[in-house]
Amino acid sequence: MTTLARRPRYAIFDLDGVLLDTEPLYTQATAQVAARFGKVYDWSIKRDCIGRGTLEAARIIIDALTLPLSPEALVHERDLLLTALFARAPAIAGAEAFTRALAERGVPLAIATSTESPLFAIKAAGHRDWLAVFGAAVCGDDARVARPK
Repeated sequence: MTTLARRPRYAIFDLDGVLLDTEPLYTQATAQVAARFGKVYDWSIKRDCIGRGTLEAARIIIDALTLPLSPEALVHERDLLLTALFARAPAIAGAEAFTRALAERGVPLAIATSTESPLFAIKAAGHRDWLAVFGAAVCGDDARVARPK
């Protein structure tokens, strides 16, 4: 085990794909919406969406698949499916143990996510005890966030 020369002053974590294994759930829900229109959403499209804001990614998907939806409608339909999926989102292997170890050593922890607040609440609900070690969580729809990504 490697020890750090200095104790971290704080640690800020992303949520999706770092703390919770939600990325496959986004893919699954978006693929289900696309399938309603006889289209296939896969990595050839998703790769262009990663790291972008929600509506920007939705525009990319709509353009690539020629879906008859607005970006807002695609996100709404996807989010209806995600609600049930997020309630069972698993933790990334080792994330809980690592962040608890940091918290036990007195390192202040925070979450910074582009996820909107209502979806964050659903994702976090199954992990309340663990995520309580984080002193703050800032979501992408927070008024203080000028650009979520």
